[in-house]
Amino acid sequence: MKNNRKLFLRLGVSAALGLVTAVALVKYSSASIANVSKGDLSGNWQVTLYGTTGCGAADARLVTFTLNGSGPATNANSTAHTIGSGAGGF
Repeated sequence: MKNNRKLFLRLGVSAALGLVTAVALVKYSSASIANVSKGDLSGNWQVTLYGTTGCGAADARLVTFTLNGSGPATNANSTAHTIGSGAGGF
């Protein structure tokens, strides 16, 4: 029974030390929730669009662009593929 108490004491101290270490190493973050500005979105983006065209064929598009710090992008490139026709392709 005495050995069990020593084992539980060692495990308890080890667990407490691990918890204190984990808490001490966690980095505090001050993320702004719901306050996203245009500058936060700058960088490279990809968008995939899929839909049915007027003639009934399915169409898929991959659009790539880069947003600058004030919001707009002037370099959008689109690649289209009409499903079933074999034209285009990603």
